Amino acid sequence: MIVYGWNSKLLKEGEMKSTCLDCEHEGQLIAVHGSYAHVFWIPFFPYKKSSVKVCPNCQKVTESKHMMQEEKAQHKALRSATPFPKWMFSGLALVAVLIVTIGFTSYQSDLEKENFVANPKVGDVYNMKDLSGVGEYDYYFMKVIGIEDDSLNISPSESTYNMPSSKMLSGDEFLPISYNIHKSEVLSYSESGELIDIYRNYDESTGFNNEVEITEEMLLDALGVLEDDSVDSE
Repeated sequence: MIVYGWNSKLLKEGEMKSTCLDCEHEGQLIAVHGSYAHVFWIPFFPYKKSSVKVCPNCQKVTESKHMMQEEKAQHKALRSATPFPKWMFSGLALVAVLIVTIGFTSYQSDLEKENFVANPKVGDVYNMKDLSGVGEYDYYFMKVIGIEDDSLNISPSESTYNMPSSKMLSGDEFLPISYNIHKSEVLSYSESGELIDIYRNYDESTGFNNEVEITEEMLLDALGVLEDDSVDSE
């Protein structure tokens, strides 16, 4: 829930030659207030300055719209000479800093990605998206397990995902199969939007070091499939 509202603060006080219409006291005070909007009690921006006349004797407060013309002119001059304090712009300053920080971080991330694309290393993990739009689970990972000249040896993840992720799901692994792609293909993936991000220097919590272990049961299953295929062919 966003908490927002409006508030005002006394900005300046002054004196003016005027007579109170109630007690006829000579000499009145001018009080200039600044109104500002706040979000979560953080001042965001000022939007209005107002002033009142205060009698120091009977404490009568008179708004500027009920003053004589000469008094209004004095109040207008004092309001014009009273700037809004910088702290009333705190929210806008924070938003500006946040925008600049996000922009700089994004720029740094883009530079890092370009460097990783141009200079691949063994262990790099590519976060990919299938742009065909055929299925719901369009996202997957590819890992560089070898580099030779201009070719990358790639191993795909066992599972696919329905959204981008910076880590594998628990139990997910890279398959014990691989294929070669040219380095230029990685650049084309990046330009087309198929390559979402590249991860390097990651820790164990990402699961990017997980690889499927070939068990005896898996080998027997594979041999069984091969034997079935040979029988069918006969």
